[in-house]
Formats: sequence, C-alpha cells, structure tokens
Amino acid sequence: MNLLQLVYRIHWLRAKSVKDCWEEEEELVISEFQWAISFFRFRAKEWHKIQMRNSAIGAPGVWCYAARQRMMYSRLAEHAERKWQAMNATDIQFVLEKDL
Repeated sequence: MNLLQLVYRIHWLRAKSVKDCWEEEEELVISEFQWAISFFRFRAKEWHKIQMRNSAIGAPGVWCYAARQRMMYSRLAEHAERKWQAMNATDIQFVLEKDL
C-alpha cells in the first residue's frame, strides 16, 4: 500500500466516523423528542387523576393547582408536537452533507 492509498483510507475512515456520529445524533434527537412528548402526556394524565380525586374530596385549592399543572403539561406536549411536526427531515440531511 502506498502513501496516497493510506491517506485516502484515513480520510475515508474519518468521514465515515463523522457520518456515523451524525446518524447517531439524529437518532438521539428523534428519541428525545418522543420521550419528551410522552413524559408531558404522562404528567398531564397524572395531574388529571389528582384533580379528579380532589374534586370528589372537595379540596378546591388542590383541585385548582392540579388543573393548572395538567394544563401546563398538556400545553408542553402540544408545543413539543408542533415543533416536531415543523422540523424538516431535509434540514437534518443538509447538516449531514455539509459536515462531510
């Protein structure tokens, strides 16, 4: 193997490594978005349960706080979903191609 082939091989390995890193990063971002949305929905459901429990007991202060928390987590879930839908897959591809 001559020196030029060695240089090409090293360059190719580095480029492949960068590409693999970006693909892993893309996978992580997708997963994190899904986890965040799921977490926000879960917390909204939990606060809804607390709200309903305290509605039956007749604790208006706790009920109001639970309602506020439920709405906050519901809005966070909706906001994250809108951001996820607004993201364009070509943006990710552009970054991948630009870095290589």
